[in-house]
Amino acid sequence: PLVYVTLGTVNSHRPVLRTAIERLSALPARVLAAIGPQGDPAAFGTQPENVTIEPWVPQSLVLEHCDVVVSHAGSGTFLGSLSAAIPQLCLPQAADQFRNAAAGVGCGAALALSPSDAVGEAIAPSVLRLLHEPSFRAAACDVAAEIASMPAPAEVVGMLSALA
Repeated sequence: PLVYVTLGTVNSHRPVLRTAIERLSALPARVLAAIGPQGDPAAFGTQPENVTIEPWVPQSLVLEHCDVVVSHAGSGTFLGSLSAAIPQLCLPQAADQFRNAAAGVGCGAALALSPSDAVGEAIAPSVLRLLHEPSFRAAACDVAAEIASMPAPAEVVGMLSALA
């Protein structure tokens, strides 16, 4: 399986990211970590063969191949992953990320760890649950279907214009 790890492109929360990569590297999975455009993969040291660290990846293309996403639950990654029906481990750090994570947990498509838990041993077991318990994928598929049924932006603009 492929586990995609990102904590966004603006603030990569390096200690949390370093811990997540370290914990996930021991799993029987491929790990792809995007550390942000200003990040230096060499700063993370030598990695095992199953881990690839890049400053940036085209997320929409990566999501097509993912089995689990580990992220900060920022809106772009969070909604993109839900649209692709991918279960998520949310490691919220600030702003709307906590609400997004709670919504993912509430609908059954995600697990979440608090900032203090995100630097502990819970990351790998949480990802294993997401990989092996089918209920998370089923819930993510339900949300993806709901998102797919929503009107396109142009249609919404037309609806709003008609109300004016």
